[in-house]
Amino acid sequence: MAVLWSFTPLGSLVLQPVAVTNGASSRVESGAKALGVVSLRNSSLVIEELQEGARGHFLCQTLLVSGGQVHTTYLYLTLAVLGEAPSLVVASLQLTYRLLLPVSKPRVHLSDSSPTEGVSVVATCAVREGTEPLTFSWHHQTPRGPEEVLVGLSEPKLQLDPVNRTHLGWYRCSASNAVNQLSSDGAFLDVIYGPDKPVITVEPLGFTEDGFWASEKEEVTLSCLAASNPPSHYVWFRDDSQVHIGPTYIIASASRTHTGLYTCLAHNSHLDTHTQTAVQLTIYWEPPRSPTCWTTATVGDQFIMLSCEWPGGEPPAMLSWLDRHQQSLGYPAPPNVTISRLTYRRQRREVQVQWATYGPGNLTGFLVQQRASVPSSEAGAWEVAASDIEPETRDRRLGGLDPGVLYAFRILAMNHHTAGHPSEVKTPGTETAAATSSSNPVQESTDAPVNVTITVTATPGVQ
Repeated sequence: MAVLWSFTPLGSLVLQPVAVTNGASSRVESGAKALGVVSLRNSSLVIEELQEGARGHFLCQTLLVSGGQVHTTYLYLTLAVLGEAPSLVVASLQLTYRLLLPVSKPRVHLSDSSPTEGVSVVATCAVREGTEPLTFSWHHQTPRGPEEVLVGLSEPKLQLDPVNRTHLGWYRCSASNAVNQLSSDGAFLDVIYGPDKPVITVEPLGFTEDGFWASEKEEVTLSCLAASNPPSHYVWFRDDSQVHIGPTYIIASASRTHTGLYTCLAHNSHLDTHTQTAVQLTIYWEPPRSPTCWTTATVGDQFIMLSCEWPGGEPPAMLSWLDRHQQSLGYPAPPNVTISRLTYRRQRREVQVQWATYGPGNLTGFLVQQRASVPSSEAGAWEVAASDIEPETRDRRLGGLDPGVLYAFRILAMNHHTAGHPSEVKTPGTETAAATSSSNPVQESTDAPVNVTITVTATPGVQ
């Protein structure tokens, strides 16, 4: 910057040079002696032993080169000496011109441009020149977000302590004074962090108690994501054996051999840190053969047991029974019953029977059956001795017996839909079973055949 002082006497239009300075050196013109003892202090013109010839107009001219352009400013001052006595016109005069310099373009300096999450970082807004006071403001822009002003920050230094991943992005500062305002270019703060614990997703999505499931021959996609900067490198393992490198592992056609524990390992190459997550994947498959069904019955009973099985498969198949109207027969069964005491009364014309239940089941009442039991291979048909017995009852007295006949008894638990398994068969006063119970089934007896129509549907137990 250059400052030139000049003078025009009263009544004259001729501009006379007085002094000039460029900040590094200065010079006072010889003709300036007519004004007094002239000198320069920085950009101020100082006149001592002021002469009457100093009456007139002073001009201060500044030349400033900024941004490739020359800027010029002017200041006019008029000096008048009051009073008529020349002997009183002796004084010292200092003419000061304060030049307001515009701020230069700021520059952001980061103490660490690639810090690790958790350390301290200082951003400085540096301005080469500009007349104070200066005012600063800070702006932050994430890589995928809009620029935002950091409210409440007006200092040239911005301290991030501790720095975290939300601080990542571009930082720009603005500086202003009474003359102008300029903004810096952006400086990128690249915060290093991670990897976080990976998150694994499985498609198609099917949950089990301990992980995920998919059907055999289905395409299965396992994806892994762990927040990290720089981005994570991924490696997939199945039961400790490496199977893939990359964030996405695709099983084109799943088979039962793909069942296992899948682990995703995430690696941050900059920090050399690792994290991992594991999930269990189970491949479901159907049994190789069709279901097999059969019937069994107790000797002399009118009850039969229908059985089916469909071995193999994962998970095990669930079987359901349908009647001829395609209605489900899968009702809850009553609990099992056992006879705890059976004794004669009134000269063998009555019996007192007591029983107990065990195991779960739906219960609405009991049914007591009796039949004549003779020491031969043939036994009488079962008859109802008592029904509509309340579910809370556990004993019953039965009368009308013939003292000359040996009777056998059994008890069944009932609900609204079906009867449970018959209890063991007992005779009064003995603990010996008179006939084989239904817990020891054999092939159907030689009694009249019972025609039964059943339908079995079998499906894999997909959850």
